[in-house]
Amino acid sequence: MTGRNREAALFTEPQISQAVQDLARAVDGQCPDDFVMIVLMDGGMVFAADLLRALFGLGRNPQMGSLGLSSYGAGRQSRGVVRVTQELQMDISGRDVLIVDDVLESGASLEFARDYLIGRGANSVRSCALARKPYEGRKAQADFVGFDAPDKFLLGYGLDDDLRYRGQPYISGLS
Repeated sequence: MTGRNREAALFTEPQISQAVQDLARAVDGQCPDDFVMIVLMDGGMVFAADLLRALFGLGRNPQMGSLGLSSYGAGRQSRGVVRVTQELQMDISGRDVLIVDDVLESGASLEFARDYLIGRGANSVRSCALARKPYEGRKAQADFVGFDAPDKFLLGYGLDDDLRYRGQPYISGLS
């Protein structure tokens, strides 16, 4: 993290836990009974695991798969080109899908994922993002959002800086 300092928590463990519970209730109220969660890896894996457990606590038991997408590589700036790094390994034909993502910025990855899943035969596609950063001209919006975050590089709770800090239990930013 040369030249940048990790800040104090922007979102604490209790705040994240509450947001996950709130999102689970919203998803429970609006998603069909037999939906599939598709996690956009790698940043969304911690959030998706907590959301899956919260949904299970509400009596829901969705199937879960993953789709690896990248627009960042090892840097802190999006390259603007989304590429598949891990193909979806399950059949979603005729299924209702909930995309689970970590941070919504430009919406390019979300738009790509929606098109990809519809191309694979999904019946419907909704999306859930843990955090949404301000972005002029966003390509796609999430149906469910946990937090509005400042325009900072976020890390912790699955979000990384050069593959580090994913295990930090709160979300901080870099200054």
